[in-house]
Amino acid sequence: MTRLEGLEDRARFLRDDLFTVSLRDADVVTLYLLPAVNERLKPKLLTEMKAGARVVSHAFDMGDWSPQERREVSDKNLLLWIIPAVAGGSWRLWRSDGSSALLVIDQRYSRVSGTLDGRPLRNARLAGADLNFAVDGVTHRGTVGDRTIVAADGSGWRAERVV
Repeated sequence: MTRLEGLEDRARFLRDDLFTVSLRDADVVTLYLLPAVNERLKPKLLTEMKAGARVVSHAFDMGDWSPQERREVSDKNLLLWIIPAVAGGSWRLWRSDGSSALLVIDQRYSRVSGTLDGRPLRNARLAGADLNFAVDGVTHRGTVGDRTIVAADGSGWRAERVV
């Protein structure tokens, strides 16, 4: 199929033990496994795959990790998850004017909530490494890294993880 689509240089198919093979370089993992196996595999997917990588399952879910998208294609139920960055925790958010605030993010997979100096985050959303939230009518769009969140909207704010 990849040859027909001209993608054979960009795709690699492996037949290996899912629980021992490295997933660090995978951009997409496709699954057709029973829910119990998906549940066992979930921690490996979340820790080894990069933020923004995709997991597609035919028919079966991952328990309490809700998919970002469900789609029916040719009478087949497909589910899509996007590996989330690790955004949960405490961050020192620096505004472009030099002032700062404490950003606290609670995270469960791709679901995020939290506060900025005690004020609730509104419309908080995490898709891969892309974090969006609003506080007091001001929208923040950023890219989550290991130790920093960098503004993706040109506004100049940034956040540093508080240890």
